[in-house]
Amino acid sequence: MKLILAILISFTLISCASKQAQTKNAAVTGATKPVTAAVEASSTEATAAATHPAGATSCKQGADARTIAVEKSAASGCEVRYTKAGETNTIASATSDMNYCQTVADKIKNNLSAAGFSCE
Repeated sequence: MKLILAILISFTLISCASKQAQTKNAAVTGATKPVTAAVEASSTEATAAATHPAGATSCKQGADARTIAVEKSAASGCEVRYTKAGETNTIASATSDMNYCQTVADKIKNNLSAAGFSCE
């Protein structure tokens, strides 16, 4: 019985010490969040400008903005890049037919327009 009580007290003391360390780390981490957010925001803006070519299609509905871009890839291939909520993904690609990528991009644009987005 004394052994169980000793173990419980030990775990309680270890737990309390751990919470103090977490609180101290949270205070230090919290102080750097505004700087990190500012760096991430400017980085996202620079990335968006670099990854969206001039011929990309932008679709907007209120605050929701999406981008569809057809880009040339290695040799004579192509990729369709779709940006939603700041995240860009390659959603289609072809190794030799640029028309395929443009067809996919047009379908996405039509679907967004049907959903109420204004595309340019």
